[in-house]
Amino acid sequence: HGIEDFKESVGFVPQNDIMYSELTVEENLIFAGRFKLPAKTSEAEVLDQAQKVMASLGLSRIANSLVGDVTRRGISGGEKKRVNIGIELMAKPKILFLDEPTSGLDSSSAQQVMSSLRSLVERDNVTVTAVIHQPRKGVFELFDKVILLSIGGKMVYHGDVKEARDYFYSLGYTLPSGENVADWLIDIASGMSDGATLFNTIKPSMSNTSLSDMNDIDDRDSSRELNNNFSRDSSIHYPRFSVMERRNSSIGGGSVESKTYSVGRRPFNRNCSSLASSSKYVKAVDNIAKLERRSLNICWVKYLRNLDDQREYLPPSKYPLPEKMSNQSFLSQLQTQMIRNFIVSTRNLWSRLIDSSILVLASALVCGINGTLEVTNEDISTASFNILMISDDYKPLMSQFSQLFNYAMSSNSDLELFYLTIGVIVSLLVALQAARAMVDKRVEFFHEAGSGNNISAYFIALNITTMIEYMLQMSLVAAVVFWLRNTLTNYSVFFVFFGLLAWTSSAWSFFFAGFIPPQNLSVTIGFFVTFSGLIFGGGLPPFDYGFIYESPVNEVLCGVVSPTRFFTESMVVSEYRCLPEQSGFTYNAAIATNFSESESSFSSLNYGLRDVESIVDRSCSGWFWGALPFFLVGLMLRVIACILFHVQHRDEQAKRSFWDDMKRHGKTKDYTLVAGACCLAIGVAGCTVYAILKGEMTEATYPR
Repeated sequence: HGIEDFKESVGFVPQNDIMYSELTVEENLIFAGRFKLPAKTSEAEVLDQAQKVMASLGLSRIANSLVGDVTRRGISGGEKKRVNIGIELMAKPKILFLDEPTSGLDSSSAQQVMSSLRSLVERDNVTVTAVIHQPRKGVFELFDKVILLSIGGKMVYHGDVKEARDYFYSLGYTLPSGENVADWLIDIASGMSDGATLFNTIKPSMSNTSLSDMNDIDDRDSSRELNNNFSRDSSIHYPRFSVMERRNSSIGGGSVESKTYSVGRRPFNRNCSSLASSSKYVKAVDNIAKLERRSLNICWVKYLRNLDDQREYLPPSKYPLPEKMSNQSFLSQLQTQMIRNFIVSTRNLWSRLIDSSILVLASALVCGINGTLEVTNEDISTASFNILMISDDYKPLMSQFSQLFNYAMSSNSDLELFYLTIGVIVSLLVALQAARAMVDKRVEFFHEAGSGNNISAYFIALNITTMIEYMLQMSLVAAVVFWLRNTLTNYSVFFVFFGLLAWTSSAWSFFFAGFIPPQNLSVTIGFFVTFSGLIFGGGLPPFDYGFIYESPVNEVLCGVVSPTRFFTESMVVSEYRCLPEQSGFTYNAAIATNFSESESSFSSLNYGLRDVESIVDRSCSGWFWGALPFFLVGLMLRVIACILFHVQHRDEQAKRSFWDDMKRHGKTKDYTLVAGACCLAIGVAGCTVYAILKGEMTEATYPR
């Protein structure tokens, strides 16, 4: 078993304060309780536990205060640390681990935090284990036991705090007057303490070791050499340690000069100032400190061996492990995540309004630059009059089809460029918002996932809440474009396809967040959405719609990687479908008996070549053939992103690697879930490809 198998009994408080800055102190604790407490815990019990935790940590006074961060005023650093502790206490752990709980706090705040932890031990019988650096005297004396480690994790002392000084006194160390005991112990453990030194127990042959030879002594050699000089009843002596230095003589020979140095923070000898700045001096200090630390470790091992009563240092006898707690259900966690996300969004309302304003402003500027919609112009047809006289054969007329309907088809490039431009801009801004949503709460998410929270519930809740925000933004953008452009099609078409544009663009952010470092996510998303939207969107050569429909591979490639591929085509076709039959785009089967559906301006411009039968029907209600593949691309990316979040970033969640975890603890249920997730991803990908390629393309529909 590993410690991760007992998450219900163990709490871990990281060094950094990980909590939602937009929530109040009480709200942070309540939401932690909803996730951490057993499934059948009532809301009243959660609130009661939150009140008890706040009372025990002295947080009741600030229960309704926002935690805050660098952008908003909140509680103090010491109070944040106690809130961080309180979040773990909501699970009622038996053991609480803390990583440097006093780091970054002033002495008074540190005393308050550690006093609160001490009260947990005495009142609630919680075992508290903390890593702590440079504690003040009052803080250090709050501990019952201390484990002192030297560099490399070697133990040099483990026992009562009150007995630590006497133990090191017995080794010859002396606490300087006015020195803090904790600082003194850290100096000793580092091997750089003034006063008596343990490495002098090395046998005399080593006292004449040259600097170069001493550098060759590794940890194992020095440990073995020192260990050989310790016996159960041996006494410790403290002779001087002599370092030999070889100097070259003027006649090319070498002479050995012996100098005796003491070890400390000051120079070895006032007659050796030149040596004090040399690399040899530094090496000497490093090696002596290294031997000193080794000596401390061996002294502690010898001390343990000589103890008459070692029960305190032996593992306890076997006892029943705590029963597994029933976690909150998936739906319960999903609901809780969504409620918290909505609260966070409302507390960040000003930021959301700025984002929405930028989107609306960008759309308005693009519309202002391009002007109102013009789908026809005054270009005169250059088709021969004789060609227009159709008998039984209409094929001669088709040879001059583009010249005949030039007045409507010539606006295609401007219309296509407008929707491609606004599509790229909107998709980029939405994708950057989604990237920020993934990064902002990344640390909080990983910390909660490490505590056992359901990753899928968090991911789906984030998708739902962010998409509600994006759809509200897209409703404004669609309204602005619809009004300023004076379009032919109706508003619902704009709302649907701008919404699908946001759906797919944000999906790419979630996808890349699964494996791109957070500091590089915005740049990656910005590059990909802009590049793929412009190049593979179909509006620019060489990857225009003629290229896209040239082969199924091109259709799938452009349909998947470009957020603007279906948006641009759908919006352009929706505008042209409002034109009458005389434009060459629409088709009336009742009177056009000599023509087929494939012979239209849409086919000439390479639009909708997989939907030639319905695309020519005149309608101002839009063309939604591309809506399904557009939606499925975003869904496919989200499914893959969710799987990536389960597999990647395991170290940041304090978990083993996914495959190692499956080997150790994988059950039939777990393997079934993995197989189901893979089948879901493959199934959605298959449906996406099918939707992109649905519809038959006959020879006549290929671009001429």
